[in-house]
Amino acid sequence: MTMRITSITAAVGAFMLMGTALASAQDVPTLRMMLPFGATGTWTTDGVAKVMAEVNPILEEKIGAHLDIVPIPSADYNQRMTLVMSAREPFDISMTAPWTNNVYRNVAQGNYMALDEYLDDVPELQQAVSPNSWPSAR
Repeated sequence: MTMRITSITAAVGAFMLMGTALASAQDVPTLRMMLPFGATGTWTTDGVAKVMAEVNPILEEKIGAHLDIVPIPSADYNQRMTLVMSAREPFDISMTAPWTNNVYRNVAQGNYMALDEYLDDVPELQQAVSPNSWPSAR
């Protein structure tokens, strides 16, 4: 299952949406999350495996999925995500904004899956996001 998400808020909504569909799956699917790490060159990925080990049992219980965090240095994130999307490398969740992994360019290039048809299934997500934010998120 591959989907591109336009924001962290949408990612949370997507987790909630997928929970219903994935809970009945026999195998536990893994969601691949491309995530910028560290504002400086001193960051490490030492704790990522520990985080996933703690988070995955909770996610499996709550939404029937696991998470695979792919840490990317913040300084390299924009270029790396441009390459990932150009190569159509599969992933499920990414951080995007006007200043990195440019949301406007990615929308224009069709790099994200529209989630509009699923929004009615998650009223709590709709309530958590300002109505003024939805037009730009689409």
